[in-house]
Amino acid sequence: MYQKFLRYPDSFGFPFCQLNTNVQEPEATAEDGNATKNLQNKLRDNEKKIQNKDSEITKLKAELTKAQKEVTEHQSKSVSFAQQLKITQEALHDACQPKSNPELEKLGKENFDLKARLQAATEHAKQVETLKAQLTDANKPNPELEKLRKEQFDLKARLQAASEHAKQVETLKSQLAEARQPKSNEELEKLRKEHFDLKARLQAATEHAKQAETLKAQLDELKRAPPSQPTVDPALQQRIDELEEQCSNADKSLSEANQLVQTLQDQNKHLHDREQQISSELDALNREVDQLQNIRLEKENIAQQASDNTEELNKMKKEIDDLEKKNESCNGSIVKLNVELKKTYGETIEHKKERDEMKKMVETLIAEKEELNKLVDVNEKKIADFTEYYNETSSKIRELQNTMHSMELEKNDLKKQLSEERARVDELEQSIPKQSSTEIDSSKVKELEAQVEKLTQKKNELYELTMSLGEKVRTAENQAEQVLKDYEKVSGESFGRAAEVIANSLKSLNVNVSEGIPKTHDEFNKWAEGLPAVLKKVTTVEKQAEVKNTVEKEVVVKSSTSRDNGEIKKLKEDVKRYEHSIDLLVNQLHDIENAYAEREAELKAEINALEQACYVFV
Repeated sequence: MYQKFLRYPDSFGFPFCQLNTNVQEPEATAEDGNATKNLQNKLRDNEKKIQNKDSEITKLKAELTKAQKEVTEHQSKSVSFAQQLKITQEALHDACQPKSNPELEKLGKENFDLKARLQAATEHAKQVETLKAQLTDANKPNPELEKLRKEQFDLKARLQAASEHAKQVETLKSQLAEARQPKSNEELEKLRKEHFDLKARLQAATEHAKQAETLKAQLDELKRAPPSQPTVDPALQQRIDELEEQCSNADKSLSEANQLVQTLQDQNKHLHDREQQISSELDALNREVDQLQNIRLEKENIAQQASDNTEELNKMKKEIDDLEKKNESCNGSIVKLNVELKKTYGETIEHKKERDEMKKMVETLIAEKEELNKLVDVNEKKIADFTEYYNETSSKIRELQNTMHSMELEKNDLKKQLSEERARVDELEQSIPKQSSTEIDSSKVKELEAQVEKLTQKKNELYELTMSLGEKVRTAENQAEQVLKDYEKVSGESFGRAAEVIANSLKSLNVNVSEGIPKTHDEFNKWAEGLPAVLKKVTTVEKQAEVKNTVEKEVVVKSSTSRDNGEIKKLKEDVKRYEHSIDLLVNQLHDIENAYAEREAELKAEINALEQACYVFV
């Protein structure tokens, strides 16, 4: 609806801003109507949400009041019980007096019974609380019991492994004993005997080889000896043949002995390796036996510890049985507590859901607040730009006023000169009637015409300046229109204030508007429907006046200098109207800023109230 007012800026007295208003108005009104409807729907949704939250808060307050009432009732009951107890104490005090009164004795007995019952009830309540605590502790996983159970399981496994290991140790011991007995070492004895025989045979073979070498040496000496006698002793020859045979046999036996020595050396190495292997195996078996003995001792210690732990476990089992019995006695109260816990859990879930919804609402409100802050920043920038334009135009208007004042002074001087020249011309016409008016003081007339041309040029310059000022004013109006559009997006509750501003501005321009100021969006729409017709009437009158002014200006340009004063007056009036319209725009902007600040404060207050309600609810 602000756009309807800004589509007819001629109501402020701008004669240069009346082009294409009828073409753009329907689209703007349709867009504005859609925007306002969207804003109305959003505002209604927000109001509904706020009403729902208010109803929820009222429900919570009602529940709190109920709880407070119950607390007060309990307090009143406790006070009444205390009063009754005081009364009974007083009665008891009276009964304790030495007066013999059967009624007092009865009251004393009843008081004593009541005290005993009350003490028993308190003790019973304490026992119930302790049993509940023990039950909760029993229901909780006991780390010591878990550790003991794990240790028992580990000890059982270790005992089983130790028993199996002990069996293996026994078997190894029996094998070791059998290995240490001489019967079991028959292979070693055989190998040792063979080794001894081989050594003896090797020694005999070495001796036999030595004898063979000596015999070879003797035979070589005999062969080398020169034949001293041609005849040979047959016995000696026989002896030589025998020695040769023995030598060949000795060579054979030596080769055989060498082979035997080689085989015996190999067997000796094999036997030595076998002996080392057997000795290493015996050492390893001895080590294993020692380790198994140590393990047996450890297992015996572990078994003893396990027996101790079994005793502790039996004690713990007894305690657990006692606790289970107590647990069975308290099952009824636990069932009731579980029912109450389920109820409270359901209530807490509902409260959590409501709290989450409230948080979402607060987040949406915070997002809307951020958007509003962004729009505020944009509007502040636009207002700053508008103030800059206003300052520039105001300075130019002042310059124009100064120039117009100087031109008025010049025009007054020229009028005086023209009157003087006309008087002189009249005098010359009276003195010399035969001469023509053009020949008399033609130079002065030319000077006056030149001055008139200068004045017309200055007038045209002033006209151009007014046109440029009109364009700047139009830009300022467009900026103000954009500011108002943004403001309409921000809030829809400041329509009454805007209507007041529009009505005041129209009244200042002598435009009659309905006195009923709208307070809601729908009322503002109805109120703004009659504005275009009023503004069109004003614009048609001003257009006719403008046409007349333009015709008069054309006539003034062609006519004498007597009408320049009228144009200057009109220019002054235009400048005054510009200043007045700019002042109106500035006032409107200030009003818009104030209304926006008020709305922003209201939104902040609502957001803070919702946040506080959310925190209270949480």
